[in-house]
Amino acid sequence: MGTHGLVVVSSESIITRNTLILGVTSDGFSDTLVSLAKQITATAKRMRVLTLFRKGHQDTIKLVMQRVCQDNKNWCFVDTYGNAEWISYSVVLNPKLGTILSYEGNLKTCLSRQAA
Repeated sequence: MGTHGLVVVSSESIITRNTLILGVTSDGFSDTLVSLAKQITATAKRMRVLTLFRKGHQDTIKLVMQRVCQDNKNWCFVDTYGNAEWISYSVVLNPKLGTILSYEGNLKTCLSRQAA
């Protein structure tokens, strides 16, 4: 799959092949991905699942991401990090803190450089 950009919801910097992502195949620039990350948080509030979302409950995160996809007429999609290829931009949303970090390039590469 040609995932141009992705949003990960994670309170840790541990990203595995099975980590859920909200991916896009076009217009996956940082500004667009940050906007999607903000929409994920707003959708969790609107769905009244913010407490479980902030605790990192994976089923809740998946439901919220699926709702964001529906709200965007399936322009974006929910998948796992292991299926993403050709990643140009990555965004990490920390649900506990509400912070959004934006990276250029493959997320694993960026996080490993940051740890070094």
